[in-house]
Amino acid sequence: MMMDLIAAAALAAAWAPLAQEAPKPPAAPAASETADSLSIAMGETVVVRLGEGGRGLLVVSRTRDDPEGEVPADSVRFSFGSVAGQSMLSVENGYGRAFEYRARMFLGRRSATTSTCTVLPGISAFESWPHAIDRLEVSRAELLPPGPVASIRCR
Repeated sequence: MMMDLIAAAALAAAWAPLAQEAPKPPAAPAASETADSLSIAMGETVVVRLGEGGRGLLVVSRTRDDPEGEVPADSVRFSFGSVAGQSMLSVENGYGRAFEYRARMFLGRRSATTSTCTVLPGISAFESWPHAIDRLEVSRAELLPPGPVASIRCR
C-alpha cells in the first residue's frame, strides 16, 4: 500500500509541469509568410528557413515520412518521433551559423516549456523526453551572429 502511494506521488510529480492548460496551436501561416512559432506533431518532419534577419520560421516542407538525405543548405529540419518509448526531436542545422530556439511540449490539453540547446552549424542535435508528447511548439528561432560560438547554451 505504501509503495503504491509512493509510486502514485512520483508519477504525479513527473507530470506536474504538464498540468497547465495548453493554448491552441497557432494557425498555419500562408505559404510565403514567416511565423513566430511552429507546431510539430508526433511523427512529422518539418523543414524551415529562418526569416528576414535570421528570425522567424518559414515552412519549406512538412511530411510524415522519415527524413532522407542531408538537410538542405540554409534551412533547419525538425523530426519529431518516438524511439524506444521516448519522445525525441532531431534538429539538423543546414546554416553556416549556430541556431537557437525555444520549445513547449504538449500532451492533450496540458503543456510545459522544455529546455533546448544551441545547434551548431552543419550539426544535428537531439532532445529527448522519457514520456509521451503529442506535439511540440517551436518558437523564438534565431540564427546567432557569424563567427565561433563561445559555448553551447542549454536553457
